[in-house]
Amino acid sequence: MEVNNGGFDQYYLNTDGVYAKDTLDFLDLMGENNFSKLLNESISIFKAVIPDDRKMEEFERLDHKFYEFGSDCYDDLFEKFKIYLEHQLSVD
Repeated sequence: MEVNNGGFDQYYLNTDGVYAKDTLDFLDLMGENNFSKLLNESISIFKAVIPDDRKMEEFERLDHKFYEFGSDCYDDLFEKFKIYLEHQLSVD
């Protein structure tokens, strides 16, 4: 939601990247490849030793890709999460 609200730069500005790895692990667990690929790329940009204005340009490039996914990707991720939870509850 942070990325949706203000892009990848907003995500890293507000969280300092603390949750990026956990979020990536969650996306991978859910089998979500679109967001996962972009987040992985954003982590590389965040960690890169490059000027901030270059990071902003790279984040903006990823933002455009992110927004192209549209709400269908959210719906798909939500469905995958529901299936995962149902499976976990049936195992316990």
